[in-house]
Amino acid sequence: MIGEVTLLPFPDVPMGRISWRGICYSPLMLTLCLAVAFGAELDLESALREGMEESPYAEILRAEREAALGEAQHSAALENPSLEFEKTGEEVEWRASLPIPIAGQPILRWRRAALQRRGADARFDERTADLAAEIASAYLDVVRAEQWAKLSSDLSVDSERVREAVVRLGEAGEISPIDRAMGETLALEAVSQAALAQQEETTAKLKLEALLGRSPTGEIDVVGWPDLPRPALVGLEDRPSVQVALEASRSAEAARTLAILDRVPSPELTLGQRMHGESEPIVGIKLEIPLLAPGVGAVRTARAEMHHWRSELQIRRFEAEAQWSTADSEERLAEAAWRRISEVQGLQTAVEETSRAFLLGEFSASELATRREHLVRALEIQLNARYRLERARLELWRLQGQIPGGAL
Repeated sequence: MIGEVTLLPFPDVPMGRISWRGICYSPLMLTLCLAVAFGAELDLESALREGMEESPYAEILRAEREAALGEAQHSAALENPSLEFEKTGEEVEWRASLPIPIAGQPILRWRRAALQRRGADARFDERTADLAAEIASAYLDVVRAEQWAKLSSDLSVDSERVREAVVRLGEAGEISPIDRAMGETLALEAVSQAALAQQEETTAKLKLEALLGRSPTGEIDVVGWPDLPRPALVGLEDRPSVQVALEASRSAEAARTLAILDRVPSPELTLGQRMHGESEPIVGIKLEIPLLAPGVGAVRTARAEMHHWRSELQIRRFEAEAQWSTADSEERLAEAAWRRISEVQGLQTAVEETSRAFLLGEFSASELATRREHLVRALEIQLNARYRLERARLELWRLQGQIPGGAL
């Protein structure tokens, strides 16, 4: 029955948490409503499906593609015949006129329209891949921000325990005023860092929600790192960025040829009948005499447009090769860095052990600050290494003109 019956939003759930449409009207929308209403975590594949199907950004891309296809269809349209009818007193006359292109313009117009349609599809694929990459990038930003906020919160809690301990020890005269001040300062820094990390997390979530077409609440939850694979290699000529220029170049060449053929006058055949007592047939032909060389400017413009797109095609080929080489190298370096740094385990536990060792009097507060700084920095490097790897793989998918992970 789902998809046939309209399901109203769930009661006792704030409208900000309900689907961005407010009504679950299909199986997909029902799934999304349930996920949002009950706070289900969102994985990358679900985020991409939601964004590419429901986001207003995706709607704009589809509308632009439809407009481009409509323009291509219009450019292939033939000139309509005309019909004239006149009655004067007892005399009745009608004429039907039909232009007859003798240089093959209709065939060329259809070919140009076909190339324009292929160009519109390639441009849609290119911009769709860019939007998918932007959504996936926002998803990765949320994952990183969430994990950093969680880590900062844990460090803040640990620092607060240290602060409470140094206050007691300072009041009992068991540690120096300098160590006490250092311990309290560390706690304040940790609280400030946790607040900043929380704000960054909220900002990242708001951006992702906006890209998905949801009402921004900052309450979206994500599963975690997607572990994107490397995409299958696509040939240079099959990448949307190159295809756009390739089809535009072919279309411009067809337009140049059409501009030349349009200089050939198309005769207009007229058939009719005049009735005034007796019926008299009317047969005529109209032919333009190109004395003033019409269409020369159009040919010149079309030729320049053709050369422009030929050069643009070469540029895009060079850029595609260079961008892929750079992104491929970046991904390999990021993978090697992550593989090495992920072998380091127990960093957060080491932070807690360092705090306990300080409270046992094994070293001073200044040494505690130094050790914590190095450990926290290592945790941040580890988090950023994974983020860098996933972003590098995401860029490979974008350059191939594909949806990350083959989600759609």
